[in-house]
Amino acid sequence: MRIALPLVALFAVTGCSNPTAKGKLVDGISGKPVAEMRLIATATDAASMTCSAFEAVTNANGEFSFDTLCSGTAYSLKAENENLWLAEVDSIPDGGAEGLEVKAWLAPKGSGMYRLTGDTLQSIRTSADIKSEPIWNSDTEKVQYPATLPKTPVNIAADDYLVLVGEGSVESTKYYPLIKSGERKFGSSKTTIITMDEWAYIGIEFKSDTEFERKEASPADGSVLKKAKDDRSVAWVKGDALPAGRYAVHREGDGRTTVLDFGKAAE
Repeated sequence: MRIALPLVALFAVTGCSNPTAKGKLVDGISGKPVAEMRLIATATDAASMTCSAFEAVTNANGEFSFDTLCSGTAYSLKAENENLWLAEVDSIPDGGAEGLEVKAWLAPKGSGMYRLTGDTLQSIRTSADIKSEPIWNSDTEKVQYPATLPKTPVNIAADDYLVLVGEGSVESTKYYPLIKSGERKFGSSKTTIITMDEWAYIGIEFKSDTEFERKEASPADGSVLKKAKDDRSVAWVKGDALPAGRYAVHREGDGRTTVLDFGKAAE
């Protein structure tokens, strides 16, 4: 026997569908698609086990599709690779979305200094303690220098990026030319005389033991990308942001510095 369904019930059977979300995952710096990356969508509101999380993998063009999301909740979005930070679009609204452009920025969590070459991140450690001596016959002027000098500093090539992670690093990092000098004599009326062989000094160029010029460098305008969201702050400093040469890089007031070559490695 044929049973006729009420119009409302018929619509419920044939007209209901799950929300979908489609978009493209691209590298935040280059704009190139990020292929074969697993994306995880997690419900932000109370949801059943079957609706709590979904996964999608990007294709060769960086495209992704979540085809069976649930209504009644938005979804937070993250990449399986924790070093890929979705600093802008990182959620899917309730009801789904089409044409999402999701930018992925290479930046580890926490704080630190890194070199970004292509899509490879390398952690950079501090190089040396910072030491200080009074300029010869001066009770007020001092010079700073690395206690040790690396034989081969990390080189931030012109197409690389120095990545600074952490609010303190992003806002307070300074760049000082590391300048070689011949034998120097230091000391004041309050200290003993110290004689040093050839060395390199932080942001100071000597003409004699008492004649000097202080130097500081700043990245060129437009050469630094900055992103901040919630408790995460990152800066990407391009390798050609500074004149090619060797630098001592540290936050003002730090007791340690990192020696880096920018652009073509210093001789």
